[in-house]
Amino acid sequence: MTEASIHNTKLNDITNWGIRSAIGIIFIVHGSGKLNPGFGGFLTGQLGFPPEMQIPIALAEMIPGILLIVGIFTRISASMLAIVMLGAILY
Repeated sequence: MTEASIHNTKLNDITNWGIRSAIGIIFIVHGSGKLNPGFGGFLTGQLGFPPEMQIPIALAEMIPGILLIVGIFTRISASMLAIVMLGAILY
């Protein structure tokens, strides 16, 4: 029986960085949109959040997005973003 193994090549590193960058940019853009004062009305009106939650919600998307692009704490950052998305799905 033969075993398949992924060889650590430069192409794998570039591909991983490209995927991390794309996901990180998406979260940075959407997190920065939540810093808009108009979004606070959406949070309090339709979702029922207090207005003080606008900044923490935006930072919870932006900071892990930046960390994904840089490549620091990628598993922790991805876990944080998964929790944010789980909250978005369930709420």
